[in-house]
Amino acid sequence: YQYKRSFLVGKREQKIGSDLINIDDNAIISGRVGSSVFDGEGFPCRNKKIIESGHF
Repeated sequence: YQYKRSFLVGKREQKIGSDLINIDDNAIISGRVGSSVFDGEGFPCRNKKIIESGHF
């Protein structure tokens, strides 16, 4: 049972790291293994910002 056990729970919009940290979840990188236009449920994939300039 892992529901809400992440250290990031409740830290949305808060600074959690250096301004140099950026993490994206990008499923549509052309020509890369695992890239896809649609996810497993048929929804269009898009680039999601997970951490931007140290903010979650």
